[in-house]
Amino acid sequence: MSMGNLAFAQLGSLRTQAGQALDAARSPGLHWAATYRGPLADDPLALATAAPGVTMGAVGAGTTISGGLAIANTAAQITRLGAWQATSDSVFIASDRTGGRIRFNLFGPRVDVRVARSTTSTRGFSILVDGKLLTRTPFDQAVAAFAAKSTASSARQWMQIDFGANTQTYALVRASVGVAGTGYAVGDTITVAGGTFASPAVLRVTGVNAGAVTNVCVQTPGSYTLPPNAPLAQSTTSGSGTGFQATGPIWQKLQSTATRRLIEIVFDYGTMFGGLTLPPGSAVTAADPVSSPKLVIAGDSITEYLMADYAVGTWAWQVARRLNLAERFVPYGTAGRGWLMSTPFSLDVAGIIAEAPDFLVIALGTNDALGAVDPATLTATVTARLNELRAALPAVRIVVAGPFAGDGSGTATAAIAAGVAAANAPQWLRFIDFRALGVYSETSPWACVGNTPSTTDVHPSQAGHDVIGAALAPLIGAAFREMALVL
Repeated sequence: MSMGNLAFAQLGSLRTQAGQALDAARSPGLHWAATYRGPLADDPLALATAAPGVTMGAVGAGTTISGGLAIANTAAQITRLGAWQATSDSVFIASDRTGGRIRFNLFGPRVDVRVARSTTSTRGFSILVDGKLLTRTPFDQAVAAFAAKSTASSARQWMQIDFGANTQTYALVRASVGVAGTGYAVGDTITVAGGTFASPAVLRVTGVNAGAVTNVCVQTPGSYTLPPNAPLAQSTTSGSGTGFQATGPIWQKLQSTATRRLIEIVFDYGTMFGGLTLPPGSAVTAADPVSSPKLVIAGDSITEYLMADYAVGTWAWQVARRLNLAERFVPYGTAGRGWLMSTPFSLDVAGIIAEAPDFLVIALGTNDALGAVDPATLTATVTARLNELRAALPAVRIVVAGPFAGDGSGTATAAIAAGVAAANAPQWLRFIDFRALGVYSETSPWACVGNTPSTTDVHPSQAGHDVIGAALAPLIGAAFREMALVL
């Protein structure tokens, strides 16, 4: 190779390396940012119109599926999202503060899910089938109450999700001339008689000899639960021929009415998952992988689940759905969290780093404001935690929001904003002043959203979560889009 060609090749290699470095810096959320056109006006989560039956089995009883196929909770066929903790009982894994969820494709009429709980609080599940929510009521209220807090065998239950019996269907793919009949013309159609069908099979005449059929093909395969016996007689015809019968029919099995269904179950904190049982002949496969950016939203009890009606009804889940980032979304709310109080956010940093998000929202400050922490210490702590996250996750884009409540003077808000401003890589950090949105009133908490659980409670009910999600989604979305497009 000549010196000129060598230099050209080296230059090309350097350009490739530079391009790869550029892609690495820009890749988190770049495609999402390029296609983002603002949040959806409404939460896209829809209720299922043909929901399966869901019941809780008797406490301590086994599954009622006879000869069923057991699928372990750690099996490769089950996609697990969020974070899970091993329990002292090897049968179960527990959803931690992030709210674990499982996702799998079900080929069959029913699946039994082994569950338990480790907290005394009201906890439940959100179940989605093909992306549609079964009910907005917590399952421990809509179905049956959990057993008392325990992982003992006497307190385990099987949650049954039943779509009803499979119905095998059949379609006609081939038939031959048995009795030629008379009076037919090429192009005539012959509807097959008999059988039990949703739609009948139709043959088309492709050859005749003096009105007698010499050849036919299948024009419409039909859909039968019980195909007719051979020979196949004529029910009607588009022409005037009579007497035709087909012989040697070949029927193809179609999908049963229980086709592949994408099942997703979101486990609230403290609920535990012990595996699946399927009826004989059924199967589960891993859900198709997704490549959307990973969004993590960390916060306190307002972010976790407290007082929302259902596990995926929180403001954080609503933001994820409105921004089309729900596929890999990880909620990371922890009751009592603050930057400093009541339990410090530093306890969550390692777990968030392990999740390796592309986008991160930190919604904290209410507990700090209520605890009247020193503003200078709060500012320094915010800066330190953000720098710690940025050092471990150099490509993450971070939005800090809050405090949601308790900061009537604005002191904590100002301290947090100052901490964000002082952190490294400010081009990839944004602060949202929640107080400025006018969603929360210190004198009448959440009254502006029709939500007054008590005169002093800072926790929003479902109505409050709905309003918070609608208020924050456009601001968070705009911030992430702006940051994702900046080196």
